[in-house]
Amino acid sequence: MLARAPQVIQAVRHHYLLYCIPASGAEDAAAQAQAARVEELVGRVLLPASCLVPAMPALAHELWQLLRLLPFGTRFRLYAELKVRRARVCVC
Repeated sequence: MLARAPQVIQAVRHHYLLYCIPASGAEDAAAQAQAARVEELVGRVLLPASCLVPAMPALAHELWQLLRLLPFGTRFRLYAELKVRRARVCVC
């Protein structure tokens, strides 16, 4: 399953490009709802899971290709949430 992880992230990225970024540039309620779902998926599943797998350049590349599409503020909010979650479950 781990070998397919980059393909899963690539599918999420394509979904984001198709449904979350309106072609007209106008704010669309459906696009905003889809973007919120993708952000939740990235923040709750993809980023935490990426911390648990061994070094995998293809996974890191695809995750960055998805993250770079997100607005700057959203991206760093997700990073901060991940940092808080990891600090809570630290087994130091």
